[in-house]
Amino acid sequence: MTPTVVVLNILVAVAFGMGAAGAWNWKKNSCERQIADINKTHTDEKATQLTILNKEIIAVNVRKRELEKNLIELESRKYQELKNAIQNNDIYPVNTNSTRMPNEANSKLSSDRMLSSFATSSMVDGTDVTEFHQKIKSDLTSIAAEADKCAIKLEYFQQREHILNLSE
Repeated sequence: MTPTVVVLNILVAVAFGMGAAGAWNWKKNSCERQIADINKTHTDEKATQLTILNKEIIAVNVRKRELEKNLIELESRKYQELKNAIQNNDIYPVNTNSTRMPNEANSKLSSDRMLSSFATSSMVDGTDVTEFHQKIKSDLTSIAAEADKCAIKLEYFQQREHILNLSE
């Protein structure tokens, strides 16, 4: 082998080496660009998802605050109604002749039937029948007033339970 052939072989080998190094460098840069693009896309997608989730969380919190405010207002209003109803029941006696009471109770309370059921107008201990009748009427009135108070309280608690179940 002549020295020119050796030099030529060395030059060809150097050229192939440089070509391979250039190709490797080009491929490396291409892969780095692809990785950077993928990372940027992934980061953008995650940022968009986080923004959407943050907006949903804010909307849920706003709705929760509205529901809590409505519940507080409703409880306050119902408590005031309950207080007023209890106060009105204490002030105004219940009408014992209302349709709420069974007919049998109404007929027993009628003074004609009560007076006609007794032979005399006074009891053995000297109590007048009309006084006895008034005592029964006042007892029934207080029982009916208590029943009304309990009905109002029951309605309040049922509505509160219903609202709490809706907010869950």
